[in-house]
Amino acid sequence: MVYRKAIRALIADDCNVETMEIARLSYFWNIPIFLRSGNSLDIFNSDLFPTSIQFDDTTAISIALTLKSLAFILNESEMVLVGPKQTNMKNVPLYIGIHEYLKQISTINITNVLAMEEANWGNMVSNIDKMKTKTKFYANF
Repeated sequence: MVYRKAIRALIADDCNVETMEIARLSYFWNIPIFLRSGNSLDIFNSDLFPTSIQFDDTTAISIALTLKSLAFILNESEMVLVGPKQTNMKNVPLYIGIHEYLKQISTINITNVLAMEEANWGNMVSNIDKMKTKTKFYANF
């Protein structure tokens, strides 16, 4: 990448490693960078990445805070997250970002995270068996 003063903003790729490196460059170049990655929550450190603008992670954070509030209302302290198995590095399931944020704010105990292989229905019996826990609060994405 070559910096030219005509650049007014950057839109980051889905790759978390590239995103963090480009976000640091945007700081030194003093131009904003729009972030699309759903699970690189380290980049929320505004001291290290002051020019970063989150818009995908805000979805994960909004859902995580909603789940936290719902758990409080339901008087639940534990939760199981269920989502699709990640099939490639570009498309990160939303529940991964939600899980990372809930771990950071540590207000609810995530007892299990189940990644379902949606294309393999023969494997569903074992997935259903994994869901049999004492935890009553499940969030499926």
